[in-house]
Amino acid sequence: MLIIKKHGLEVLMGCLLILSFYFLSMIAANRGGELTETSEAGTGVILVDAGHGGSDPGMIGVNDLEEKGINLSISLKLRDILQNQGLLWL
Repeated sequence: MLIIKKHGLEVLMGCLLILSFYFLSMIAANRGGELTETSEAGTGVILVDAGHGGSDPGMIGVNDLEEKGINLSISLKLRDILQNQGLLWL
């Protein structure tokens, strides 16, 4: 009998957790929609985080290729693409 009560409580807590996530995601979705509806064109921000850097090289690959170098290269290419589209890079 104790095992049934224990599992029943676990199921109840799991259901409450799922309902909490559902309602929180609905609130977040509504707030995101409000921001989209009220924002004006040209006021957005694009943030690119290249990731690793400094003393943290990230993953080390074949021939000692460091992830931070690849990430930086991709970020700089993205910068060029965004600038060519008329977007400001800070």
